[in-house]
Amino acid sequence: GRSVGCRGLGGGVPGCWQDSKVGEWMPGRVILNAGKLPAKVPVDLPERLSLHLTRLLAAFSERRRRLAYRRLAGAEAWRLALDDLVTLPAWDPGCLNGPAERIAFWCNLYNLLVIHGVLELGIEEDVREQPDFFRRSSYRVGGFFFCLDDIRHGILRDNRRPPHGLWRPFSETDARLALRVSPPEPRVHFVMG
Repeated sequence: GRSVGCRGLGGGVPGCWQDSKVGEWMPGRVILNAGKLPAKVPVDLPERLSLHLTRLLAAFSERRRRLAYRRLAGAEAWRLALDDLVTLPAWDPGCLNGPAERIAFWCNLYNLLVIHGVLELGIEEDVREQPDFFRRSSYRVGGFFFCLDDIRHGILRDNRRPPHGLWRPFSETDARLALRVSPPEPRVHFVMG
């Protein structure tokens, strides 16, 4: 994981990325699945990500809903998950059929992104150690960028304003609106730790 500089504007604003499809500035975001695009994307990527998450939770869960992040970081199961996560930029999230597939995919991706963010941002005990953790930890999926707040409030909550937030995650012209779950499924909060 690394911070990514501005691209596409000839700009020199360090620590920012501009999503060319959305035109939104994302200061301080860390794109955790940045890197060389793979030659081939698994056809069954959503199922593979679900399996990775299930295996990681089964192998590294400790008491009180905590994960053994230090052990997980060096595990072969995590390396295999990373191999699939780097394929997300080349995968089309528009191919998900219906709300059930969308909810499953985005909930699984949210939880994998939390794990990835904790590992890459050096969190020891609690995500509150990292200012703006839910806005900083991001993945590229297809031609779009998503932070944890984008997934939770923009996709899974049908572009609802976050609690104590002033704005909706996506503007009226944001192409990511086509990916949201509408109407929202209130039970998703139980699977997003």
